[in-house]
Amino acid sequence: MNNPLILLLTALVAGYICKQYLRSTKGHIRLPFPPGPKPKFLIGNSLDIPTQTAWLTYAKWTETYQSDILHAEAFGQHIIILNSLEAATDIMERRAAKYSSRPSIPMLELMDWIDFNASLLPYGDLWRRHQRVFQQSFRKDAAALYEPIQRKKTHKMLRDLLESPNNFRAHIRTTAAGIIMAIVYGHNISTMNDKYILIAEKAAGVAVEALLPGASLVNVIPVLRYIPPWFPGAKFHQVAGEVRELTYQMRNAGFDFVRKNMVIS
Repeated sequence: MNNPLILLLTALVAGYICKQYLRSTKGHIRLPFPPGPKPKFLIGNSLDIPTQTAWLTYAKWTETYQSDILHAEAFGQHIIILNSLEAATDIMERRAAKYSSRPSIPMLELMDWIDFNASLLPYGDLWRRHQRVFQQSFRKDAAALYEPIQRKKTHKMLRDLLESPNNFRAHIRTTAAGIIMAIVYGHNISTMNDKYILIAEKAAGVAVEALLPGASLVNVIPVLRYIPPWFPGAKFHQVAGEVRELTYQMRNAGFDFVRKNMVIS
């Protein structure tokens, strides 16, 4: 192993931790954070944040700290957990003007999942452009145009439920995906084995895992994104590369389908 590279990585991480620590201990007045597990020196709650079945851990925290709004901190990055519908509605809907932006998540950026996904964009000009386009196509009067598609897919779901009620999860997923694909791309799907759906589900599944606090160290220490892929502990580069390819397929498959059918017609 190249010793200068190890020293460089150590210096980068140490510098980042010191920067975050000094920033968090500045002398300005700050209101207290919501309750949560006590952070350890420098690393905070990085060892407490769950990477699997996170909802179970957060449920225990809610019971322990008697609050449905929780706080955790890892290497200077603060995380707020909204652990009830009431808390989520109050913060994300009633106070949306203040809390409507999105945090920077390095793993999603490495996966190329940000620019095309309005739900992950930080508040700004690009988000506003996405919002305008969305409102043009899905405002109340425009959404009424999609009712025939929704009715057709719902009728099919009801027939499928009568024939095989035990597969209700698959029927519901197929219906939801079928409505989206029909409205956006004019593509009709009948099962979840449709190639477009399989690509989207695989890409989205890994991306959702990357959103979980503690799922990837690069989300906690963003400077790690600059280490080379072959470096120990840099497996996230490999995962991000695989998802980038799936993301490219997911983003372009629907458009390619539309272009092909436009040429044929």
